[in-house]
Amino acid sequence: MKFYKEIFLILFLIIFSMESLFPQDCKAKVTINTNADSSLIFINNNFAGRGKVVTELAEGNYLITAEESSSLWDAKRISDSLNIADCSKPKFITLNFSKNFYLQTDPQDVSVYAKDSLIGFTPLIVPEYFNSLELKKPNYKDKILYSNNISPDEIVKLTYMGIPNGKSFFKKNLFKILMGGIIVLGSATAYFKLKADNRFSQYQETWNDYYLTQTRKYDLICGITMGALEINLGVLLYYFLND
Repeated sequence: MKFYKEIFLILFLIIFSMESLFPQDCKAKVTINTNADSSLIFINNNFAGRGKVVTELAEGNYLITAEESSSLWDAKRISDSLNIADCSKPKFITLNFSKNFYLQTDPQDVSVYAKDSLIGFTPLIVPEYFNSLELKKPNYKDKILYSNNISPDEIVKLTYMGIPNGKSFFKKNLFKILMGGIIVLGSATAYFKLKADNRFSQYQETWNDYYLTQTRKYDLICGITMGALEINLGVLLYYFLND
């Protein structure tokens, strides 16, 4: 019996010594948050969940990665490190993706500058959390936007500083005069061209110099009205393109 007691005592000492040398691994509660419910979360490149993950991790160093949904053409990937040295305290880590802001202006095609660097022309997608942006367009007053005084649905209006355009060119008297001139000159050109052709036909039939003189006269008038018509069309086109 004494022999068995000694054996039992030796085994107990061995087990106690092993537990002292190799303590049980502890685990800390870890909560990983993102601002995108569809984002993929990885721990040491192993998939852990979507959007938010609550898990338990042993002591050690970890790489936490969040990746936007692969359905997005410009999907982003952000990472952070996590060190667990004390299992008794829960750990929290947050990975937030910067979102984009759709900038619209009135008028459009406005130059957008960030820190004196041109980043594009409106309408334009810019980072949501910008500090400030400067908008520039010829004949308009420059405008500075700050992140705290603009909403996503707002259309930013610029103040026009050039000469007022007034009413449309198509509603001005000049347009009516030019159009009337085109009609009159076009009709006159066609009329005198027909007269010249008619007189020339008579000349070929009679060989009378009178009809040849008449032909040249009507051709000259036709040339003058044709030139005036081309000038009229040129003026109309000029004002149309500059309206």
